[in-house]
Amino acid sequence: MKRPTGIHGLVYCYFAHHQADGTRRVTANRVMFLGILPLLVSVALLVRLGLPRIDDLPLFTTVTAIITAVLIGLLPLMHSVIGQTDPDKKYTSGERPIAQQEIHRIETLQDLHATVSLAIALLVVALAIFVAFPFLATKSVSTNGVNVWTYDGFWYYPAMILTFGLYAIAVSTALTFFDIASGIFEAVENHAELLKERVNKNVAPPSTPDVTDL
Repeated sequence: MKRPTGIHGLVYCYFAHHQADGTRRVTANRVMFLGILPLLVSVALLVRLGLPRIDDLPLFTTVTAIITAVLIGLLPLMHSVIGQTDPDKKYTSGERPIAQQEIHRIETLQDLHATVSLAIALLVVALAIFVAFPFLATKSVSTNGVNVWTYDGFWYYPAMILTFGLYAIAVSTALTFFDIASGIFEAVENHAELLKERVNKNVAPPSTPDVTDL
């Protein structure tokens, strides 16, 4: 199957990570953990917390912008690491395990790149939602010193939909950090194993005594 492009391709690569045989496949575990679970948790948060408060908006916006900047900083780093691979390097038949580890490292970085890219896209959507909230509010009231937006009539339903999306993005981003940590661990471990294999290849075999010296 040819990999989709654009947003469709980004979402596909987010859920379809490389398998042991080198192919991309959408797995039920990733769909459940990174797709369905955030939606279920978001419903619970929406029922429990309701619409966001005015006082929380600056904090949420700042945190979201910082996380987005950190993740954007990872993209050129991953491009640099992938670019260190020499595609013209020749491997002997005895070096097949080394070549396979190099391929596995590249695939891990591809998966990590897809995860980070989608997280950035979702966080940008979250920033847009923060901007939209004040335009939907009809008025704000202070209850026990806390400023709360109120949405009258039709505007209540778009506000609830945006809040649900905001909670879903927050939960998805938190779960994505576990995925990113796992991807970085795999990439570092694969590279370490590759280096050890190359070092072992460069170790000279023990010398045999010359019979003329006996």
